[in-house]
Amino acid sequence: MENDLAKAREIQQHMLPAEAPDLDGVDIAGFCQPADACGGDFYDCILLPSGKCDLVVDDVSSHGFGPALIMVGTRRLLRTCAPMHDDLGQVVTIANQAVHEDTLPEQFVSMFYCRLDPSSGQLSFASAGHSACVIKADGSATTLQTKDLLLGLLPSNTYEMIDGEPLQQGEILLLMTDGAFEVQSSDNELFGQQRVIDLIHQHRDKPAASIIDVVLEEITNFGKSRALKMTSLLSW
Repeated sequence: MENDLAKAREIQQHMLPAEAPDLDGVDIAGFCQPADACGGDFYDCILLPSGKCDLVVDDVSSHGFGPALIMVGTRRLLRTCAPMHDDLGQVVTIANQAVHEDTLPEQFVSMFYCRLDPSSGQLSFASAGHSACVIKADGSATTLQTKDLLLGLLPSNTYEMIDGEPLQQGEILLLMTDGAFEVQSSDNELFGQQRVIDLIHQHRDKPAASIIDVVLEEITNFGKSRALKMTSLLSW
């Protein structure tokens, strides 16, 4: 059984991007660590023929083998649909229908899906019960989200694409699941989103991968021996 769990984890980790796409003026890094051997969180970077790049963070309810299976199917569907649609709302709408067909009634998926044009910084996004944020040069943060439903709840639901403000030099786009925010200290204090934002701003001059290392170290020390589930994707 332990060998099976180790193999499942190895396969799931293999599906994460081996390296970030090489985009002029943009530094991208990601990290995913499930609380168990495998789970339903994932992130992806999909480089399109147009030179644009799709970034996605996904959180399947619960953890273990079941959510991991949903994660695999969702990842493949997104990679197939991404080059075929300019409207990200259509991509997420298709994903919603697939998740509803392939999951049990109590299962659902939250997702933030965005498309970045590195030549202009233009950012478009669609979301399903999941938000992201842009950390500005002064340390303030703007939340990106829509009011659309989680994936899998209502098969007929449609999702909209929002054209956000172009990313400016020095701004950081953060996509993260709530596993990091919900890590608790020994006295049950939550790490929280604001701590993550402050840490990223404090180390904003470092490469994206180094910033993730700093955040991971701080969260691990904060939570001590408690299980950590964290998925994040940074770009600027």
